[in-house]
Amino acid sequence: MAQLTKGEAATPDRRQIFRPFLERLNSISPNNSVAERNSLIVSPKSDPRDPDQPAIHEAFATTAELNRGVQMALVGGIGSGETTELLLTLGRLKSHDDAVNVFLDAAEFTDFSETNPGAMLSAIGLNLFAQSNKRLGKASEEVQSAAVKLRELALGKTEWHDQD
Repeated sequence: MAQLTKGEAATPDRRQIFRPFLERLNSISPNNSVAERNSLIVSPKSDPRDPDQPAIHEAFATTAELNRGVQMALVGGIGSGETTELLLTLGRLKSHDDAVNVFLDAAEFTDFSETNPGAMLSAIGLNLFAQSNKRLGKASEEVQSAAVKLRELALGKTEWHDQD
């Protein structure tokens, strides 16, 4: 690298400035990894449409904390922030040591344009099984057996037979 003389000003290369920023905004990256790598997600204090209501992720987290097995739906167009709200919800729910919270982005491991609903459920089940093994340790024999059957249903089974 050339050294600067006393009168020369250092002009930074714009690529050195903007590359790290644009890499953080890379839309190809899985949403979860983008949220973990940087702090570009700023959670609102209230619902932007109705300032008297709590933020969506706060309402979701509060509902999940109070009602076991509650079902909620979050619907929106591509890029409208549903995944961001779910990641913010997960962040709040992770503060509870007595709960296991799992975020699965099925689009990361399933092609919805080519898959039938049963295959999607199998793929989600296999990913939940993998997540639970990471978080809870080795599963019971019953759970492992169910995972083997699920894997066979989802991925098929190859059996070799002698020609005779």
